Amino acid sequence: MCNTILSSLDNPWLSIFAEASRFELPRESDLYAPDEPSDRIFVIEHGAVVEIRTDHVGTSHAVGLSGRGSLLGSRLAATHIRSPSVRAITLIDSTLREMQRTDFLRATLGDPDLARAYMRQLALRLEVARHLSEVCSSPSAGGHIVGLLHTVADVFGAEPNGSSSISISSTLLERMTGTPQRIIEVTLRELRSHGIVELERDAIRWVM
Repeated sequence: MCNTILSSLDNPWLSIFAEASRFELPRESDLYAPDEPSDRIFVIEHGAVVEIRTDHVGTSHAVGLSGRGSLLGSRLAATHIRSPSVRAITLIDSTLREMQRTDFLRATLGDPDLARAYMRQLALRLEVARHLSEVCSSPSAGGHIVGLLHTVADVFGAEPNGSSSISISSTLLERMTGTPQRIIEVTLRELRSHGIVELERDAIRWVM
């Protein structure tokens, strides 16, 4: 996956999402949750969001990462979802806009440039989801955690010192990997001893 894949996205959606629909969410807030079907489509004006799916046995894992210019919504690509199983959570303080799905599709599919941008968005979502799926299949907790933090750095970029631009709390890391907290704590201590992660109170950064 190329570095900072989402930072290169333009944001043509601001031309159709009304300014009056803008709202802000603090870090680690739900944008939408399972069993909350909605016809709203969101665009990230500023911020970062992780989508987390929980399977039938209660194990959760990250299935999507979205940044500036990204579209989100439980019905973004599907025409009908009986019971959405994905929770979208902000990774940092975020600013978004929203509109009804029917209005979004009417405006988007009626404009060739926006229609092409929509197809690119769906392709990027699939690429990130595929990478997260590969990370999830790691045979070890350490490989899973490192792979996830590495993916976050790939998607959202790094600071000049080489550390990920976004830190992840241990609580959210547990939900993003489906790894019990006690295993996360042991694994992070080992990763820190090798200089692979930085620990900041309750937050973790991957170090390139």
